[in-house]
Amino acid sequence: MVGDRNEPSGRDIRATTRTDPADVPSVKPSEPAEPSEPSTPSTDARPDTRLSLFLRRFEATGVGEEVSPHEPAVPLGHRDSAARTSWPRVDGKLFLAALSGLLGSLIIVGSAPVWRFAVSSWHLDVPVIARPPRLESMAWTDSASLTQMSLFALGMVLSCVGWLGLVRRSERMDGSDAHRSRVVLAVAFLWVAPILLGPPLLSNDSYSYAAQGEMSAQGLDPTAVGPAIGLGQGDFVQQVDPFWRHAAAPYGPVWVMVGEGAVVVAGHDPMLSVWMFRAVAFLGILLTIVGLVSMSRSFGKPVALALAVGIANPLVIHHLIGGAHNDALMMGFLVCGVAAHKRGRRWLAVALLTMATAIKLPAIVALGILAWQFEGTKVLFRRRLLGMVKVGAFAAVFIAVTSVMAGIGLGWIKALSSTGKVMDTMSITTLSGFAIADVANLVGLSVRTDTLVSMIRFAGVLAGAGLAFKLLIQSGRVGIAHAIGLSMILMVVLGPVVWPWYLPAGFALLAGSGLGKWRPSFLIGCLLASFLVWPNNIQAPPFLLANQRNLMLAVCVLFGLACYLAQRHAEKHGRYLASPEVPEGSDSPPLTSSAELTLSP
Repeated sequence: MVGDRNEPSGRDIRATTRTDPADVPSVKPSEPAEPSEPSTPSTDARPDTRLSLFLRRFEATGVGEEVSPHEPAVPLGHRDSAARTSWPRVDGKLFLAALSGLLGSLIIVGSAPVWRFAVSSWHLDVPVIARPPRLESMAWTDSASLTQMSLFALGMVLSCVGWLGLVRRSERMDGSDAHRSRVVLAVAFLWVAPILLGPPLLSNDSYSYAAQGEMSAQGLDPTAVGPAIGLGQGDFVQQVDPFWRHAAAPYGPVWVMVGEGAVVVAGHDPMLSVWMFRAVAFLGILLTIVGLVSMSRSFGKPVALALAVGIANPLVIHHLIGGAHNDALMMGFLVCGVAAHKRGRRWLAVALLTMATAIKLPAIVALGILAWQFEGTKVLFRRRLLGMVKVGAFAAVFIAVTSVMAGIGLGWIKALSSTGKVMDTMSITTLSGFAIADVANLVGLSVRTDTLVSMIRFAGVLAGAGLAFKLLIQSGRVGIAHAIGLSMILMVVLGPVVWPWYLPAGFALLAGSGLGKWRPSFLIGCLLASFLVWPNNIQAPPFLLANQRNLMLAVCVLFGLACYLAQRHAEKHGRYLASPEVPEGSDSPPLTSSAELTLSP
């Protein structure tokens, strides 16, 4: 009977609901039953039975409410967080990654030897890990030295494993990109906490910063003479590595003023001043986070992945923050400047990149590329030249004014040559020069080793500058962020001196603008670069010292080979894990991982 509540007809249901008729499954009309046959279900009646069940379930849930007998599987990495009404469940893999990185940080900090020339020391005591002895020299024959080397290697491996896990989970955990970003930052700060409480790690530069800051506070020019000449004797000078006690500071006026402020705030205390420089480095990382978030959103890239790759990596945590390097502050201004340019704030970008250049001169590469594109990507050369003049004039006036304020001259530019005195470094050009000289002398060719090394170093600088110039010309096509990031990395790799803390600035720019298909090489390179510098006070065994440079060259070759094999493996198996966006100017579809391909319908 029509209108009976117990037996609703299809017509009544359609009349009393707001559901589109197209949403109701189409049903093939069944043949009318013969009067003499009993009303038993048959094969032809199955569609009516399903429709009846569907309509009854529909009515039970309320008018206009959508009902589905099952929920379709949501592709991995594309879950709709808006539909989630509760906090996501605990991610076991993320927990293990966070725990691995935390253990790595604790082991490295707990086993780190204190610089033997430090006037006073502090050390974070970690249970189970014995505090390393403070010796004038920790020789390889000492059991303490072997213990520190082993613990450092273990801690760095755990840190790298945790970082790779965080990078992977940053794309696959539940929640929105904003939620994933907060989780990534929480894990990164968890790893940084022990580092902030420990002694300077893997470098003694912070002690030089303190001495140079004290010189500036006393009205002396730290870019003209070294601490030993300017300060004579004292606790500030005692802490400086003997190799750098007579070297002038190769840093710009912005850093000189920051160094003076850090020492003054610390009350001219030598050890507290070192702590202040770690706080400055941490501030630089915070600026980098702000720039990375803005840049990633402007490029349409996942913010969580950019933070995991560019901030939480071992180079930033253990080398930049652990070593309290001024490269961290330079990186902060650099990334924020590129992010400002991406948002159309050109003069703010020029100001930020000029400040980065006034900290360390290598940032001038970014300023040059920005000047080239200041008036636009497709403009006449006359207008492009005008933009370069504007940017150059602003930068020159800014550096001149800040130099007067800091009480220094242009000696910091000339002082850059002092860094070239370092020969025991992971520079492929320096090590290649020594290797070629050794082979030439071995076969009877008399060559001057220092002359040959200088020639190959100079050739490497020219090669890096040539590649950077090519990227400048092509910056309109590849993008300013990519051009600056690649240029800075190439200039470092082909330069005469290479330290791990020189690389994070270029890596951060690539992380924020999208790594694309080069992601495997980036990850492998970042991991291996983390091991290039070992704890202070530890000397290698004699048989390694005798062939140190040849072994270091072999390590660099294996470094490049590992990156190449990782890239080839990713290409072979289709695991680029590239961002879903198609690069600008590219006609080819984006490359995805094999795991993503299996989830596609």
